[in-house]
Amino acid sequence: MGISDPSIAFFYLIDESSLVVASVLIVLVISLVCSSADTLQNAIVASISRDIYDNRMDLQLSRIATIAMIPIAIYLASGPTILGFHFNAWSVFGIFLFADMLAAATVSPVLMTLWGGVSSRGALIGCVAGFASVAIYGLYEPPADAAFYMYILHPTGGAVPASEGGLTNLYAFLSAIIGSTAATVVGSYALPDE
Repeated sequence: MGISDPSIAFFYLIDESSLVVASVLIVLVISLVCSSADTLQNAIVASISRDIYDNRMDLQLSRIATIAMIPIAIYLASGPTILGFHFNAWSVFGIFLFADMLAAATVSPVLMTLWGGVSSRGALIGCVAGFASVAIYGLYEPPADAAFYMYILHPTGGAVPASEGGLTNLYAFLSAIIGSTAATVVGSYALPDE
């Protein structure tokens, strides 16, 4: 007997496990989500205190900013519409895929800066071209129910269904890596640092 949806195979495995194993797994999953939210919250407050206040924000104000973000985050997670923009409450999987798309579009130019032949302008061009190549891939292989540029925001569009063994569209990520690498090399030769 097979599983019709491979993305839930893990849940079939733990369904037969003991209450202790299931309890430990629930605690681990909740810890993972809380850790990710905590890290994001710390990064936002650090960016505000360093970039906006130029390191002049005292500890008390930083703590207030941290606490003030909690109700805002809860409200935005509920999926409101503000000024005509609808905040989708994406799944955690979708958020991590978006972060992975950002990483795929920028990892090659960043790592290539270790090579002396890559210019800073070439690396910047490569990062932008990584995103552009995902949109170009969307023109070549458009998502079934969205605009061509939506692969950047939601890489699961047009993916192999989970029932057929897929979870996301790997080619969107490959186009980001290949496009950013090629543009970094070409941009570095065309616009060398002085």
